[in-house]
Amino acid sequence: MIKNRHMRILIPLLTVIALMTQAGAEELDGKSVLEALSVEPDDIQKLEDGEVVAFSGEPYEQSKRELASDAVVLINKGLDTVLAEINEQASLIPRKVMLGYQDIGSEADFDAIGFDINEERDVEEVETLFKLKKPGDYNLTSKEFETLKSSLDSARSGSLEEKMETAATAIREIMLGRYRAYREGGLAGIDPYQRGRKLVDIGQELRITTETLDVVEDYLPEYYNNLLHFPADQECCQQRFRWLKVKLVKRPAFVLTHSSVLKTDEILIITERHFYVTHSLNSVQITVAWLPYEEGTYMGLAMSAQANILDTFLGRVMRGLGRNKSEELVGDVLTDIRAELEGTSEKDADSMDFIKSSEPAP
Repeated sequence: MIKNRHMRILIPLLTVIALMTQAGAEELDGKSVLEALSVEPDDIQKLEDGEVVAFSGEPYEQSKRELASDAVVLINKGLDTVLAEINEQASLIPRKVMLGYQDIGSEADFDAIGFDINEERDVEEVETLFKLKKPGDYNLTSKEFETLKSSLDSARSGSLEEKMETAATAIREIMLGRYRAYREGGLAGIDPYQRGRKLVDIGQELRITTETLDVVEDYLPEYYNNLLHFPADQECCQQRFRWLKVKLVKRPAFVLTHSSVLKTDEILIITERHFYVTHSLNSVQITVAWLPYEEGTYMGLAMSAQANILDTFLGRVMRGLGRNKSEELVGDVLTDIRAELEGTSEKDADSMDFIKSSEPAP
């Protein structure tokens, strides 16, 4: 495990792109990146022995609210196969936290968001929603909170089934509103919300995370502009939108995700942005790059920046635990992908169902 690397969060991807300009993309490989990052020989040996090696980005996090980590792994599959496998997965985040998901092709796809009356955690979450006292108890603006409260008030004397359906309907409307705003306005369309005494501006936090990719701006401007200026400048990349139902601090939570994919003959880059989470976590942005390592082998490099709620006393006390979880996240991302690829045969690009652009919902 490499600790306290003296480089900024997402610097591995910056180094990748910088090396592309020095040697040319056809000469770029994972070993050059590891050398540029001054990775210790012992850690390279662990990597080549089949371990997933994770790193902490603590010294160069962009704010108190951010946790940053990345990890590397080797796989013996081609880029077409990697992309096809990732396309079949619900998300880059570890499968152990996934409870459900839905591709978003139209607004009707939000109808599947719901709570299961047979799941104790879902029942408890609905009870939590009915007990909310202020917007900061969930990731809601004041307007969203008042809309939620008004919806729930109509079912307070109803049966459990009625309460669960009313809560699900309210969450659907909040998620749909957030989705519409992002599709229309990108990062600028994400409404801030109050968390205690702090205003949480997810759009700005994701913008700061993306703007650390200044070398990408110089050498892969189309990909950079897609991440920063979406919905403008999206033609260069494949796009996908999904909502996820995940297990977060032992509670069900709903997440809106946007994935952007850029693939060349030698490199594959995927960024998955979680631009709305219903509670406990503010946002996550994960980037995974795949680079040639040795003949027939590619190195996966996973990078994540999480905007956690770390500006409270409890948050500061628990930061160490959060950091461990952040490193665990990127490690699990690569571990899951590798596990799936080990049972996958090579696929041709012509036969694959690539991630397709999602048209704006009517």
